[in-house]
Amino acid sequence: MTFLHYLGVGFTGLIHIFSPDIVVMGGGVSKAFDLLSERIHTVIRRDAMGPFKDVKVVPCKAPVKDRRAQLGAQNNHDFARCD
Repeated sequence: MTFLHYLGVGFTGLIHIFSPDIVVMGGGVSKAFDLLSERIHTVIRRDAMGPFKDVKVVPCKAPVKDRRAQLGAQNNHDFARCD
């Protein structure tokens, strides 16, 4: 088992608890999102319950101190770009 497997399992658990349309991953780990995305989504598609298999995890590249974009993403997917 790798770090990416456990990250995918963690996201799957959060998706089951909160039923989001989208998950925004922030912080330093999001800088490597291109390297992480495929494995995270593979685990979600494999382990998530039916209605949640297609929930997307997207990066938020807003500065760590600027949490407004991440908080806005909770209510509106347009903020998920976090530009």
